[in-house]
Amino acid sequence: MLLFYEDATLLADWEGGDASWWQKNTLEQIRVTKYLHDKGFIHTGLNDPRNFAIQDNKLKMLNVTSSLHEYLQTHPNSNGETVKRDNFKSLRHLMWLRNQEKKALTGIDEAFFNLFDRDDLHYTDWVHKLITHPYGMNSRKYMCFQRIHLADERRYLKENLATVTEGQQFDQYRNWIQTIQSTNVRHLKEALPEEEALPQDLGERKKEQYTDGEIKSLVRFLRNIAQHKHGEEADQLTFGQIAQYYDEITAEVEEIFPGLLTLLLEQVKVDSKYYWFFSF
Repeated sequence: MLLFYEDATLLADWEGGDASWWQKNTLEQIRVTKYLHDKGFIHTGLNDPRNFAIQDNKLKMLNVTSSLHEYLQTHPNSNGETVKRDNFKSLRHLMWLRNQEKKALTGIDEAFFNLFDRDDLHYTDWVHKLITHPYGMNSRKYMCFQRIHLADERRYLKENLATVTEGQQFDQYRNWIQTIQSTNVRHLKEALPEEEALPQDLGERKKEQYTDGEIKSLVRFLRNIAQHKHGEEADQLTFGQIAQYYDEITAEVEEIFPGLLTLLLEQVKVDSKYYWFFSF
């Protein structure tokens, strides 16, 4: 299968695109690569900029010429899953270089590109984690703790959230209520219920009760603050104010719980029947 585009510029001859453009197109090429694999094709040159072109300000893949079946016939010692993983790793090499040229990579960026080396993950889980990684989320999608919370409640996860978060890698986040109380993060601190007000009836619902030291409880708290603007003025906010709110709480979460969402999405394993639930 050969792909040609009129009035296109080879990536090898193009230096454009800002950091957000490369972020968006990196994820798009991961989806394209997965689509090729699903259709029985592979691409053995995804680390070569000559195999990509720019058309209408979008990155397009070129020269898809190999089927996985044909490749395995001519490379009998190869493993199909390994070949597909190598396709993604080749793509990572090219995209990592271009991303690095455009900005200083954040911890989330580094975690995303390191995820390509996680050969210990089952192939389908691994690809799903690449596609849904926080690397490609805007602030509102980033605050996707609701999906983790609901997936746990609805038993979409292979292992429940309480069990997943028992590991030592979550220890830095355990005393999360104390962490919020000891910092100057406005939105998170305002959203914490006052201890003496917990039993108080607030009309339609009671204040949430949370457990310090429990990551599952922290996820529920972050789900609530992301889903519901704190206070009674939520319905009065403009679209711009809502966007600003999500930007601000995203910054607060990343400031005092750095890497939390990345770690959660790396550790939880979604039942393949429910991958659609985490399609952003």
